[in-house]
Order: sequence, then C-alpha cells, then structure tokens
Amino acid sequence: MFFLNGGHILKFSIFPDSTAINGRKIMATYAKALKDAGETVVENDMEADVAIIWSVLFQGNMSGNYKVWERFKSAGKPVIVLEVGAIKRNTTWRCGINGITGDAYHGPTGNTDDRYKQFGLELRPWREQKGHIIICGQHDDSAQWQTHNDQSVAKWIYNTVESWRAYDNTSTFLIRPHPRNKFSWAELGPPDRLGWSTFSTPKKVEHTYDDFDFDKVLEEAKLVINYNSNPAIEAVLAGVPVMTHESSRCWPVANPIGYTETYKTPERQQWANDLCYTEWTEQELATGEPFKRIRPKLEELVS
Repeated sequence: MFFLNGGHILKFSIFPDSTAINGRKIMATYAKALKDAGETVVENDMEADVAIIWSVLFQGNMSGNYKVWERFKSAGKPVIVLEVGAIKRNTTWRCGINGITGDAYHGPTGNTDDRYKQFGLELRPWREQKGHIIICGQHDDSAQWQTHNDQSVAKWIYNTVESWRAYDNTSTFLIRPHPRNKFSWAELGPPDRLGWSTFSTPKKVEHTYDDFDFDKVLEEAKLVINYNSNPAIEAVLAGVPVMTHESSRCWPVANPIGYTETYKTPERQQWANDLCYTEWTEQELATGEPFKRIRPKLEELVS
C-alpha cells in the first residue's frame, strides 16, 4: 500500500550514471517506489527540487556526484543519499537527507526495538579496557570527511596518535586505513613519534562484494578511534568503546577524540533501535516506507 504526497509537489532527480555497481538496482527500486507513490521523478536534472545520488564518496563511478552535491547544497536544496548499510552490508541500505552520517536526517528518532529484533542484532557487553587501540581511517574523497576537515586522513591519524603519546607510551595502536584509501608511513610522518604503532591492512572476505575482516581485528581491541564512518558502528555493537567526532552516527554513545584514562560505556539500546531505522532492505525500500519517514522534512527544506 502506498501513500499520498504531502502538501507540496516536489520534483526528484536521480543520477543513475554516477552509481556504484552494487547500487544500481537499489537506485532503481527507490525511484520506482517514489513514482508508485505519485511523485515526479526525472533523471539528471540539476534544477529539480531534490537530488537523489549514490554515496558521498566522489570517486570512480560516483565522481560525477560531486557536481550534483555542490550544486544542490549551494542552492539550499536537499540531497537524498543512498548508500550501502553497516548493519548487514549489501543487504541493508541507507537513505538519508544530506549525507549518511549522524548529521544526516533519516527520520524520527526515539524508535522502538522492533527492527532491532527483526535484524537479530546483539549488543555484546562492553569490553574490559585491555588490548590495543585501533584508529580507523576513511576516504579523503568522501564528503563525510571533507565537510568537517581540511587535512588529509593520514595527517589526522598521525596528529591523533602523536598527541596521545604525550600521556600514554605503552598502548599499542593499530593504524587501519580505509580499504580504498591506503597510505604509507612516509605520508603519516616520522614513525618514531608514534611509539608502539603498526599498520593493520584490511583483508577482503572471500566470496563477498566488499566485506573486510574488521570483526577479526576487533577481537583484541580495547578502543576504536574513528572520525565518523562505519567502523565505529561495528565496534559499538561488538562492545568496544569508541571515540568519534560529533558528526558520527555513534556520537550518542561515543567518547570525544583525545586521551583519557577511562572511557564511558553508556546504555546503547535506544541508539541501536534508532540505528535500525536508518537502514532498510531492498524489499522495504520498494514499499516506500523509508521515503515516507523523510518526506515531511523534505517539504520543510524545500519550502
């Protein structure tokens, strides 16, 4: 069953030529759900009221989305971003307004635990504070990084670890780059300033589209430092305390980035409930329900 439009007539434009391979079917499903709901959906229209793009990682097939993002954002128009999910990668998908992180809008919060149970998630008990510290990079070409930073990911990692060493010379840091944004010691800075630190190179999981072995690395971690991308979500679900920027999806249950002797380990159930209302299966996208949750906000932003 589909729903009626809101009070305003909006024109939505998709940009299918700038979509990742694993996102093409999802983009088509989302566009069809809007059309079935009576919305006006066109392609490659830079004058539309709302843009719909795949990802804010402006690289490869998605590089063309940078112009779309900049054009709509500068005009004060919303951009719906579709992206692979973190809960069940390549099974669940995000669809948020103006991004995919905590500063994007995915619909009302304060949700019940029905979807948490549906996904079969488990919040493992918070880990004892022993083991190594993982500092996770992300992609320099992503808007979720560029919106908040004018430095490279490598430089941020170096500065974060170096400042930590003023208080702690014994913890081991595992520096884990984004799988498609690798860098070397030379790009970081003098390694002798980082103490006990080493690289942890992501390894692709066999027979998957783009899954990596982060879950294995988490088994020996006492803390994860991640600016605002998926590793923090995986860590919180696994019971590993995190430090993030306030734009992270994990900010409600995170510590600020910077040295501290103890990490807060807050209650996570409401955070998990709301997380599960930011990601949807392809079948759920087809019903139009995820779009229905964000349409009132689109009307506010366009009017």
